[in-house]
Amino acid sequence: ETLIWLAVYNKSSFSFDKLKVLKGRDVFTFPDLSKDGNTFKEWETKAKDYENRLPGTRFIFSDLLEQLAPNTDKTNGNDLADYLIKQDWQLFRRRVIQEQPEPQHKRVHLETEKCEKCEPLKKTFFSHVEPLPKIEVFKTERESWTNEINELEAFFNGIELPPDPVKLNPWTKIVDARLFIENNLATVKANNGKRTFLPYLKQLQSFRTICLSKKNERTG
Repeated sequence: ETLIWLAVYNKSSFSFDKLKVLKGRDVFTFPDLSKDGNTFKEWETKAKDYENRLPGTRFIFSDLLEQLAPNTDKTNGNDLADYLIKQDWQLFRRRVIQEQPEPQHKRVHLETEKCEKCEPLKKTFFSHVEPLPKIEVFKTERESWTNEINELEAFFNGIELPPDPVKLNPWTKIVDARLFIENNLATVKANNGKRTFLPYLKQLQSFRTICLSKKNERTG
């Protein structure tokens, strides 16, 4: 099963406009750290509203950082990425892990510094306040994007691409048009029909519209 990692940028960006693309998904949420856990509480409140507005969507919150992070990290507003970038990604490749009994006298901390006092952990980590009703899922045959991909490839091969950076949407700017096209085409070809990768196809279609508009401006 494919997992999509979505960063919302900062505390206030946990907004409906950004999260509505996740409609129908189970969303495992790691709120930014904050003093007194204010961000965690605010995001939980917002998530309840978003679930009502996005049928079939469920936000499952992790309090892992809240439990293990030292107070300095909470004051600084650290997030999950601040810890992940310190890790060696090769250690997380799929492998067989032998379970070992949990030591009684140790606590694994997010940083190497010693803590002055360790309180017992609450074994929560992931929670959802109100379970959603079960939704029956029907398996359908995978759709094919072959025609769309061929049309896009032919279009971009036959048009002069914008030499300057192009703003695709409020949060995406294309600096190298040719590299953007090659990467997105390679992605949709390798994952033809997989709904998870539909945004890559949509981005190419949006960029085609922009290129047509700029071409009409030059010729008009």
